[in-house]
Amino acid sequence: MKSLVKFFSRHLTARLMGYFALVGLIGTILIGYLTYSSVRGMVFASTVGQLQAVANLKEDALDRWVEEQRRNVILIGSLPEVREWGEILLSPNQSEAIRQSAREQLGEYLRFAVANLSDLRELAILDLNGMVVLSTDKISEGQDWSHEPFFVQGRSVLYVQNVYFSHWNGEPMMSIAMPLFDVSRRRMAVLVCHLNIERLDRIILERSGLNMMGEVYLVNSDRQFVSVSPVRRQQAGSLHSQGIDAALSHKDGFGEYINYAGDPVIGVYRWLEHRELALLVEVPRAPVYQPALRMMVNLVIVGGMTGVLLTIGLLFFSRQITRRVRLLHQNVSRTLHDFSGEVAGDPGEDEVSSLNRVFLQVADRMRSQESELQRQNRAFNKQQRELQRSEAQLRVLVEHVPDVLIQLRREGEITYVTPSVEKVLGYLPTELLGQDIMEYVLPEDWAAVRTIIQEIYEDLSQVKRFEFHFCHKDRVYRAMEGMGKAIDCDDKPCILLSLRDITRRRLRK
Repeated sequence: MKSLVKFFSRHLTARLMGYFALVGLIGTILIGYLTYSSVRGMVFASTVGQLQAVANLKEDALDRWVEEQRRNVILIGSLPEVREWGEILLSPNQSEAIRQSAREQLGEYLRFAVANLSDLRELAILDLNGMVVLSTDKISEGQDWSHEPFFVQGRSVLYVQNVYFSHWNGEPMMSIAMPLFDVSRRRMAVLVCHLNIERLDRIILERSGLNMMGEVYLVNSDRQFVSVSPVRRQQAGSLHSQGIDAALSHKDGFGEYINYAGDPVIGVYRWLEHRELALLVEVPRAPVYQPALRMMVNLVIVGGMTGVLLTIGLLFFSRQITRRVRLLHQNVSRTLHDFSGEVAGDPGEDEVSSLNRVFLQVADRMRSQESELQRQNRAFNKQQRELQRSEAQLRVLVEHVPDVLIQLRREGEITYVTPSVEKVLGYLPTELLGQDIMEYVLPEDWAAVRTIIQEIYEDLSQVKRFEFHFCHKDRVYRAMEGMGKAIDCDDKPCILLSLRDITRRRLRK
């Protein structure tokens, strides 16, 4: 070791090569690590984007499926034959023969519907006491479902009971219920539809762009898989992971974490509010980052080979340089040894003085520019204060204007509401932010309002005046007069609506 240190201390070429090799090695490792980190970040972002796209597809497919089943149930429940046969079946004034005939006809019709609509598992007619009067599954007839949530809610409105585990068969189920009315519009029974949950499995398990290692699954509030798959049912239990815990806390997000099976994954988790389920889309982490790791290893190898070649080249050129350095050192040493007189000064301005004069001129110029910048800064601060004062005055004016001002995005999302909305419509501004305005518009006015919004976007310069009905917080629709104009919001067009309550004017007419 001592001889090696002595060798490096005596030979400039050795030191240059040693320093270059050390710097090259550190640089290669640093570049490899930075490249790996950069590629890893891009791969992570790309993977998360793909997982979010899959999550969107699954959520949309699930919502479309549930909405389709709602329409099917509404269609079945609104058919005149179902109402007529149901009224006869439930009427105590009819003879047993007539009621039995109605039972057979209605049962045949319901079985036909279940056979032709593969997503329906069972259709049942319940009386107003919750007893199953007729069902496509004979086992259900005569059972008391009066305490089931789908019956309790379905007596009044169309109700979708999200996935739950049935106490009579232990399987996950999803039910839709709606009241049935007779010809006099009196409630006479409840129509209950149990959906085929296997369809939900097919929607979730369909690959939709994920590689074979990816996994998509649903977890309910009891931390159990929502699936009729035997494999999933064997894994039943209390499921935990960062993604599952966050989603069940009603949070949406993504990240790297350990999944329920103890494997490191990249996942996207989402709480499906309307379905009361957690949706998770995950892929194993190691295969995703393998290309980035392989790129880093290849880069280090190529960098090392390049460093070796450059070191060999440096050895040749450094010898040429050190030869001249030694020659210059010898000449300077000889000159200093032979010098014995006083160095005469240059009577003219030397380079240092000239450089000093230039520095002084530059310093004077910088001080002058600094003074100008300070003046401009004071002027800018004054203008900024005036602008803030004007903005405060405008804000006070907007907040106290009697009409309601609403700012919308193109898709109808409310992004700003003036405080006057509380006096006019009863809502706090925070209650409407982020909501779809169409949820508050009378359904009969939807088409007209959408047409107005489309016309405003087609001609950004025009102001549209229209009338429609807006739902007050007391759930009564108020007649409103609106004026709409397209404005720029962060370089994107949006709509500013001015709304005025004209309900009293309408009543006077």
